[in-house]
Amino acid sequence: MCWRVVKVRLIEKGIRLGNYQAIDPRFTSEHIEVAFVVDSILFDMQFRDIPIPSQGKYLNNLMEHVKVIVLNLYVAYLNNPEHYVGYLRRLGSYERYKYYQDFQFSYHNVKKVTDFLKDHGYIEQHKGYPSSDNYEGQIAKIRATVKLIKLIERKQFTPDMIKLDTSYDEV
Repeated sequence: MCWRVVKVRLIEKGIRLGNYQAIDPRFTSEHIEVAFVVDSILFDMQFRDIPIPSQGKYLNNLMEHVKVIVLNLYVAYLNNPEHYVGYLRRLGSYERYKYYQDFQFSYHNVKKVTDFLKDHGYIEQHKGYPSSDNYEGQIAKIRATVKLIKLIERKQFTPDMIKLDTSYDEV
């Protein structure tokens, strides 16, 4: 295949995947229906022999990752079912900032959760790629599939259960 055809396909894919919002770690919910969705996904992970931490601190952190990712996917879906959520998959992209005490993503948990969700049909995923002289780089993008939306609806999880936690925002 000639480079011109590859470049055109990359540009078309970039335009199609340009319809995205960056993942926001501030999405949260204390509703039991949201916890049911998170627990269902964690149970599915455990059932499929994905290592789940047994210590409370690490388990809670993984649960928070699942919750934030699912909430972002659901918000994007509500805005537009074709909408993607953009996130970083590079190891160096997730470093702890000592000035912020709120929830922060970790590379390993983001990768574990998104890879599981993709491998088991909960999301559609397009990995990003770095920039070069020939094309502009892209961050990774995900969007909810019918399987995830049906799980959310089956657990009676509604949009009004989602809030944006701004208590840790920089002033």
